[in-house]
Amino acid sequence: MRVSVSQTIRVGVFLFLLGSLRGPSAPAGPAARGSLLVITVDTLRADYVTTYDPRRGATRHMDRIGQTGYVFERAFAHTPLTLPSHTSIFTGLPPTDHGVHDNAGFRVRDDLVTMAEWLKQYGYATAAFIGAFPLDKRFGLAQGFDVYDQQYAARSPHRIFFAERKAEAVVDAALAWLARQTGDRPWFLWVHLFDPHQPYDPPAAYRTGRWAQDLYGGEVAYTDDQVGRLLDELRRRRWWDRTVVVLTADHGESLGEHGEPTHGLFAYNATLHVPLLVHRPGVQGTRRVTWPVSHSDLFPTIGGLLGLPVPKTVRGRNLAPFLEDPQGRPPEATPIYIEALAAYLNRNWAPVVGVIDRGMKFIDTPIPELYDLQKDFHELTNLAPRSDLTPYRRTLQAFLRPDRLPRPTPETAETLEILRSLGYSAGGPGLPRKKTFTPDDDPKRLVEVHRMFLSALELHERGRSREAIDLLKQVITKRRDMVVAYTNLVIMYRDIGDTRNAILAAQAGLRAAPESPELLSQLGQALVEAGYFEDGIRTLRQAAERQATDPDVWNYLGFAYWRTDRFQPALEAFQRALRLTDADPLIYNNLGNLYLSMKRYADAEQAFRKALQLDPGLAAAYNGYAAARLAQGAWEDAYQAWQKALAADPDYAMAHYNLGVELYRRGRKQEARPHLIRYLELMGAHIPAEEHRKIEQMLRDAS
Repeated sequence: MRVSVSQTIRVGVFLFLLGSLRGPSAPAGPAARGSLLVITVDTLRADYVTTYDPRRGATRHMDRIGQTGYVFERAFAHTPLTLPSHTSIFTGLPPTDHGVHDNAGFRVRDDLVTMAEWLKQYGYATAAFIGAFPLDKRFGLAQGFDVYDQQYAARSPHRIFFAERKAEAVVDAALAWLARQTGDRPWFLWVHLFDPHQPYDPPAAYRTGRWAQDLYGGEVAYTDDQVGRLLDELRRRRWWDRTVVVLTADHGESLGEHGEPTHGLFAYNATLHVPLLVHRPGVQGTRRVTWPVSHSDLFPTIGGLLGLPVPKTVRGRNLAPFLEDPQGRPPEATPIYIEALAAYLNRNWAPVVGVIDRGMKFIDTPIPELYDLQKDFHELTNLAPRSDLTPYRRTLQAFLRPDRLPRPTPETAETLEILRSLGYSAGGPGLPRKKTFTPDDDPKRLVEVHRMFLSALELHERGRSREAIDLLKQVITKRRDMVVAYTNLVIMYRDIGDTRNAILAAQAGLRAAPESPELLSQLGQALVEAGYFEDGIRTLRQAAERQATDPDVWNYLGFAYWRTDRFQPALEAFQRALRLTDADPLIYNNLGNLYLSMKRYADAEQAFRKALQLDPGLAAAYNGYAAARLAQGAWEDAYQAWQKALAADPDYAMAHYNLGVELYRRGRKQEARPHLIRYLELMGAHIPAEEHRKIEQMLRDAS
């Protein structure tokens, strides 16, 4: 049976964007404590929550959380990125301590004590239900969870964005888990809802009326209704009065403020000010908290609310004693560290770091900024030019490590291909790092380049690839050290089948960053797609030496070995890829095709089953599964699988070919005819002349 090359190796993908526990000894049995529900809503601006801004918000369910507890009016994320922010929430540490600074190139260290690990030692059942790929278990936040449910699709239908699943699906899964809890032990449930993140694509009911011109707001309203389902279940099970409920966001969304379309580039309040609502059993009415707090304070504060001592590793403040203080005394003011390092890590632009302290906000860039948040919360008047910045720099320096700024390492950059994004794609350890930065490196002066970069990827998403390529070339002309632009240029060429220019673009990028494992990987993948298997193997092996934990390197190596009939090295490469990630259906699909070639049909069947379990819409896996079942004599199973392949993708040429040929062979020539015709229409000039003549002969026989 025939397998399409383009369907069995990973094509370029764009995504949007820019140890031992050291806590207290575990008790002998389950703790008689209340349960904990933490809801994190990705990319949720505080002013889209009615509690914070009644003019704009429409979040009656989220508001319920703070109606019997606390509304924190000045809650701040340390960083405007998903993985680093959640790491702060669940370790009680700022990024300078937990070491996760971006969505790509970093992983939560095993020696860090997470909230789930901490609660497990007190007898809690623990479960997490995740809405999108940036929090995939491979990045380390699954530590301590009995269940870590991440059943989103392998790829986003919007190719430049993260793979995600709708809030309804996440909540459905969470409610199913709650239904299995009997109440004889406390539980910790984390629900992550990704919907307000771009692309703004709410269900139809949330795209009309007031949301017709504000699809972001529609996403928030839809997410709010799903939050309501969780809260209703707590009341139905009579758990509301013995469950602490926390709702916050990992970061906000700029929506054009300061020239930033989304988030990740700057550290302004549009993306760092987050909602924080806490329901505490026994509290009547809303207590509004006006002192500044950060994500790092959540872990120890939850410990205080549950009456449990937290691990000694936690650095944030326990705010619980101050929330009910009769005199209303605030906790001791402590500086809040902030950063936005994606552009530094990925583009060699100046790093954005700063502090919020005693009502002032200092951002240390080549063009420094200072804002009085009491008078200027939207940061419109920069006081830095007429201020002494020495004390602010001294405060900031206390947070920074001796080497000042981080960089990703080969050991942690596990999924560079999947984490392509608008500004998030890691440059990796091979990116030449500047030691000093000028005002020309300040992101404020490069925001137009940033928008050009985003526009290029959006054009490619809309099928206007040639325009996108031209725009990316302009970006490279303006910033020749912007490795992420070269990387995405290579992927664009690969996506339109122009492997020649993909190879040339990768080579040009490597001249700018000779040690970049990501560009080396891209070059190897392009060579394999062009059919230069030996060159591809050599290049990918070099990439593996620099970036051994990138599963795509091993996946493409396996494919190249398979195509050159070196089945054992191919098998070893695919198995290496699967040790790095067991959640990629394309690798299982490739492994299935290898097993077909090795005539290990039962193994092939199992590999294709696994691919389909991970991605039920993967037409190539149905095609391979059909071939495996047919080889084992199960024609009806094969027939049904080919039908499913075509239901998943009506234009999947290989399923038309295989089904047409097999129907013809079985004498069902009239049924075969439309499949063979469609195969000719889809493949056209790509079909070898001899094969074309054979198909034409079959069609004449069928007529």
